[in-house]
Amino acid sequence: MKSRHPDLENYLLAHPPKKPGDYERIAKIFRVSIDLVRYYCRKLNLPNIRITKQSKRIFLGDFDKIAKEIDRMVPKLSQPLRLTGDFVITSDWHIPTINLDWFEIMIKKAKEYNVRNLLVAGDLINYDALSTYWEEKPDQRTPKLSEELQLAISLLDKVDKWFKKVVILTGNHERKRIYRVLNQGIDASFILKILDRFKNPNYLISSQSFCYLDDIRITHPKSFRQTKLSVANVLSAKFNCPVLQAHGHAFSLGYSLSGYLIGDTGCLADWERIQYMWEGDTTHPLWNNGFFIYKDKKIIPIGERIGT
Repeated sequence: MKSRHPDLENYLLAHPPKKPGDYERIAKIFRVSIDLVRYYCRKLNLPNIRITKQSKRIFLGDFDKIAKEIDRMVPKLSQPLRLTGDFVITSDWHIPTINLDWFEIMIKKAKEYNVRNLLVAGDLINYDALSTYWEEKPDQRTPKLSEELQLAISLLDKVDKWFKKVVILTGNHERKRIYRVLNQGIDASFILKILDRFKNPNYLISSQSFCYLDDIRITHPKSFRQTKLSVANVLSAKFNCPVLQAHGHAFSLGYSLSGYLIGDTGCLADWERIQYMWEGDTTHPLWNNGFFIYKDKKIIPIGERIGT
């Protein structure tokens, strides 16, 4: 992937930071943020300059006890998954309303490109039985949770025949309908248990809604906007990295205003089976089936429509 700051990269290779103050000095020279300098240092595998324990004590002084109490009361959250290698990047299957044609295309393309890792960026299952939407429509049949899960098991059985590693992120359907509706604080691993996948070492599920694949942030954000790529554009500027965004069901690829590659990951859902899509026109974008192949650090879009 072509660098957006080649002069900065060349400078860092010739003059790598040796102390914490070097980050600020280099940032001023190139008129960029300190976070961007640190990002390129990580990208170039340069030594990470950390504050030593001794210097930490200088800053904390008599606050050591308070700092320890803070760590006890509100420990820092776990770091996101950091993945590497070739992956099929997909999201929003919304089982049972999945488009089986595109599910088969995904597996076919994975074999064609010889990619054995799969990333599902949230909303694997609809969990319609737990949705408040259907409570307002007692005259319409709601899929039972057992039916949704059994179909998910059948589809994942087909996934297992090709993919050697499967990573599943938590989407809004998991967050709202497992955590909020049941209000039991169920850990995300519960999803794998009910899918009978908890003993399978090839499966990895994250309770977080985002992860990193090399330097690309792949996310199922809480935010949603009607304009394609707009959320990914803001997140790219916020985190100083490429971003692939799920949740919006659009399929797009482009560049952010800050110069990073960004994309909407599309979906594998069949919008013709989504009830609320037929209840009236909205200004929301059309759903686009599609996914990305990440092969040799290059992103290959495969979808019914690609736009920016």
